[in-house]
Amino acid sequence: MHWGVLALVLLNVGLLALTNPTRAISAGFVVEPDLSPRDPSTTPIYESRFVGAGVPAFSHSASMVEISDGRLRAFWMGGGSHEGKSDVAIYTALFDPATNAWTRETPIIQVDDSQRHLHRNIHTVGNATIHKFDSGRLLLWYVSVSVGGWAGSSINMIHSDDDGETWSAPKRLVTSPFFNLSSLVKSPPVRFTDGTIGLPIYHEFMGKFCELLRLTPDGKVLHKQRLTKGRRTLQPAIIPRSETEATAFLRRSDKAPRRAITVATSDGGLSWGEPLILDMPNPGSPISALRLDTGELLIVFNNVPRKRDKLTLAISSDEGVTYDIIKEIESKGDHLSNGFGYPWLMQSSTGQFHLLYTWRRERIKHLTFNRAWLEQNRSSR
Repeated sequence: MHWGVLALVLLNVGLLALTNPTRAISAGFVVEPDLSPRDPSTTPIYESRFVGAGVPAFSHSASMVEISDGRLRAFWMGGGSHEGKSDVAIYTALFDPATNAWTRETPIIQVDDSQRHLHRNIHTVGNATIHKFDSGRLLLWYVSVSVGGWAGSSINMIHSDDDGETWSAPKRLVTSPFFNLSSLVKSPPVRFTDGTIGLPIYHEFMGKFCELLRLTPDGKVLHKQRLTKGRRTLQPAIIPRSETEATAFLRRSDKAPRRAITVATSDGGLSWGEPLILDMPNPGSPISALRLDTGELLIVFNNVPRKRDKLTLAISSDEGVTYDIIKEIESKGDHLSNGFGYPWLMQSSTGQFHLLYTWRRERIKHLTFNRAWLEQNRSSR
């Protein structure tokens, strides 16, 4: 057999092995509980602050998790001269609710360290996303680029057993048989009832589309399923509704129409329906959402068709098809150019809501609010 033909056959076998639903785990989604009923406060809380002391020049794409003592640990890429540069690192900082303050940021992943441990050239690092097991172990996935731009990226994983004080050496995930390139992360993982993890990823080389990786707790890829095809979707955020049902909000990557897209599953993520174009504006920016105990969704998105000039909190009872605006969190001033975006919305064990987002690509901003504030603002509209 000709070597070129053999290579194509092996590539096809690899693709089938990664995407064949018969290899998928039958376990369903874990629906994360709405914790806001734990907060007995009737006093509305709405506070904002910046994360860390301010890494110079560049900060972008934050994620966050609650650690064992109730503090919050954030992660983001920054510190460099610009996105995609070799001086960018992954930073972390801690928020203590008792003092209402963030610690100074420290780097945990730098290009030189990644290069040494992964035994390959690394040009830059990018988005990071975080997951905590019931045992307390933290898993953090981050993007690295060896060739070209983001289309030449790979996903790497590190773990911590001491609330993020120290971290393991990185391991590169095998997510594609095509030179294991062009896989990226942004949004929170989802959990399955058998303990496996669903990692939303996206692909940018020779097409732009979304996928869901099914991983073992130690990061082995069990199964990969397409959410979409083609060249128009990125950065899926998956929000389960039941063990079998979930909605994924997708960033629009092409130019028209400039609106958000959703896809849905009714079989635990083994297959996904046709994309639905919403009336929700999308200027090419990811969306974040949480499900309340009413079944409604809290959604944070850029409520403009171009640029990321306005960041909005809304609530929807029909998976984003229609929505009511709760608050315009940020809106462009005359001097702003880089806008606001890349939201990460979560709840702490106290029931308070926490939102991180990129502020002008200079800082990461942290917003805290509670159920009393949410209900007050909802009823006033």
